[in-house]
Amino acid sequence: MSGNDYENLSTPQLLDMFVEWAKSMPTIYSEWPEALLSGPPEKARRSPERSAKIVGVRPLAAAIIARKPVAEVRRLFEDDNPDVRAWATGALIAVDPEWATASLSGLMSGLKTREVLAQRKLARQKPPFGPPLDALSDDQLVARFEELGDREEATQFLDCIGDAKDMDIRNAIVGQTLDAMRALKARGLLERLLPLLDSDKVAVRYEAALACMRIASEKATAVLEAIVASQDPDYVGQAGSALDRWRANKRVVYGM
Repeated sequence: MSGNDYENLSTPQLLDMFVEWAKSMPTIYSEWPEALLSGPPEKARRSPERSAKIVGVRPLAAAIIARKPVAEVRRLFEDDNPDVRAWATGALIAVDPEWATASLSGLMSGLKTREVLAQRKLARQKPPFGPPLDALSDDQLVARFEELGDREEATQFLDCIGDAKDMDIRNAIVGQTLDAMRALKARGLLERLLPLLDSDKVAVRYEAALACMRIASEKATAVLEAIVASQDPDYVGQAGSALDRWRANKRVVYGM
């Protein structure tokens, strides 16, 4: 169909056509994360026929974008079918870039689109994070450290490479975490962080390991080694560097 033909169809009809097309076009996300290890499945690999179908859907996508049906397209970004989400993310990103990129991040991390958006909101809370450290009780200071770890974890869903503001947010969170770490040491509270070495969040485990290197070096080292072994893209380099510094001079963080 041509662009003129699409003009005579309703928006729901256009979206239905796009969904049916997307369902007929398998992507790597229908077999994620296995595709990371073995490459794209056969059904999702490039071919002349697949390329022709991609070119053919562009007028349909353009017709949808021209109408900017934000609420309707967001439903595609949340679709239970990973192929629909993937193609909507790529072809209809202009309708709502924030939701589209959240949809893609969710596909790669196993999260729903709204969960990614919630993580971005958490990360972007304006610093400083609550009252000053010296105004906190011991319990509140320990909680602050963990909360900062949660926010640092959430920054993986920001665009820290392409957006300087997002990088500033991450840097501010990391800086506050180090301040909290030093405050905990000054109060003799580092042992209160030991349970965080078993957190299900890599950022929390990483920061707790840095804080606990001198009081529980064996367990903290094991945590960092496990992060390196996992090849977590956000922390493999940092954990490896921390281990190198520790083994070279027993210093991981200045002031700790």
